[in-house]
Amino acid sequence: MTAIQHTPGPWTAREANGRFIDTEWTADNPEHGLTQFAPIHANGVVIALVVRTDWNDAQLEADAQLLAAAPKLLAALRELQANPNDPRAHRTALDAMKLATVA
Repeated sequence: MTAIQHTPGPWTAREANGRFIDTEWTADNPEHGLTQFAPIHANGVVIALVVRTDWNDAQLEADAQLLAAAPKLLAALRELQANPNDPRAHRTALDAMKLATVA
């Protein structure tokens, strides 16, 4: 059996200028009012949406950043597992962690 692979990276939530790609999307939710969506892109295709019903912009931003960093975090963990004593593997992991967090 062949393992299904995730969509190749890079995954992005923001353009170079720091704004969400396609801006934020909203939809009317009967239970919660308007709902925010932040699209996550890979190779020009929306592959995921971060959804918030509480309009917490900071949390939406942090969640989108973490999700977009997932492929780099996975690659860094694999490199660290293969080379646990290599300082470059540790640096790669730290760099991936920085991508996953909002500054």
